[in-house]
Parts: sequence; structure tokens; C-alpha cells
Amino acid sequence: MRAVKVLGLMISVCCLISLGYADSYTFSTIPSNGAIGGAPGETVGWGYSLTNNSLIEWLVTVGISADSFSNGVPTFLFDFPVLSPSSSVFEAYDPSVGAGLMSFTWDSSAPPGFR
Repeated sequence: MRAVKVLGLMISVCCLISLGYADSYTFSTIPSNGAIGGAPGETVGWGYSLTNNSLIEWLVTVGISADSFSNGVPTFLFDFPVLSPSSSVFEAYDPSVGAGLMSFTWDSSAPPGFR
């Protein structure tokens, strides 16, 4: 089994909040440590949780990016949710419906033990 760690994955969710300032929000991958694994040619992925910590402002997600990957191809699944004040969304990775943060398909030629 091979593993991909999202710790080096720089996921930035850009947020736009009314009045031109940003209150805090909490974003994390599922699994929280970012570690996923799979065999060559297999597709694996991450889910996410996002919380709008503002008591009065809406959180509008407008962009996402990641560092480059080796030995595979990532596909963004992020659905750019809009969160009302003090609300959260939890989206598990589900390849059957294309839900989650991102999927990653390992190259069939990825070296054994690649991390």
C-alpha cells in the first residue's frame, strides 16, 4: 500500500465575506492527519470539514489550490459551499457521487513505498 500525506498539500480556501474583511473559519481534511493510501492505479481521496466562526458574517468560498503531486493525478471535488454565520459543513470523500475535497489517482508505475 502506498500513502499520500496531505501535510505538504497547501490547500487554501479563499473566502469572501461582506464588508471587505474576513472573520475566522476552520478548515480541516478528513482524515484529519491527511494520510491516505492506495495501490498503484487506485483512486483515493480526502473529505473536508469547514466551519464559519463568525457570529454575523456569511462565508463564501471562492477558490481552492494545492501544491503539485508526484506519481499521480489529483482531481478537485470541492463544491464551494456558502455557510451562514456559526454553521459548518462536513463532506466525506465518496467516489460514487464525486463528493469530498479531492481525489488522487496513483500512477500504475508509482515506485513501491513512495510517500
